[in-house]
Amino acid sequence: MKKTLGFTLIEILVVVSIIGLIASIALASLGQTREKAKIARARAEMRQIAEAIIHAQGESGKNLDQIIDPNNTNLTDYCTDCPCRTNYGGPSDIRGNVGVCYTQWLEALTRLEAAGNGTFGLVNFKRDPWGSPYLIDQNEDEPNPFQPGVDPCRHDTLRSAGPNGIASTYFVSDQDNSDASGGNDDFGFQLPFSRNHPTCSN
Repeated sequence: MKKTLGFTLIEILVVVSIIGLIASIALASLGQTREKAKIARARAEMRQIAEAIIHAQGESGKNLDQIIDPNNTNLTDYCTDCPCRTNYGGPSDIRGNVGVCYTQWLEALTRLEAAGNGTFGLVNFKRDPWGSPYLIDQNEDEPNPFQPGVDPCRHDTLRSAGPNGIASTYFVSDQDNSDASGGNDDFGFQLPFSRNHPTCSN
């Protein structure tokens, strides 16, 4: 009688397990690649926003806060992004936010675009790749009467709340990541001082 050739149940299970393992590794790698692409896109967009800010400062002769909040109408003066931060009572996740956190960012974009004579198309940067508004904190010349002892030569900052959508005070690259809001996947950079501020050096 001729012997029938075939796979045993054990062999089939081993092959299925190997295929499953390879698939899970591939999916994890794909997810990491997509996340890295989003981070790269956010960095590229923030560089364009930073260029627009520097251009607007040069055109107007004003610092960032004088451009985007000339009458100190923001809920928190010198801090457009404060309503986005959890340690200021902001939402725990700002992805898709349509409240004050988002509207103050839109107002900042509108005023920057106007100060720069509409040359940068900032309307395209309403949200980062995860759906959060970008975050601006105006620190240059922040007056000491509001915060005694605060250095008026602190840099303005521009950042993304990162993948988790939690707005932190600190960047992920900062030495001190102890912010109570826990949004330590934030990333961004400091902006140079405006040209009309000779006492502060970059």
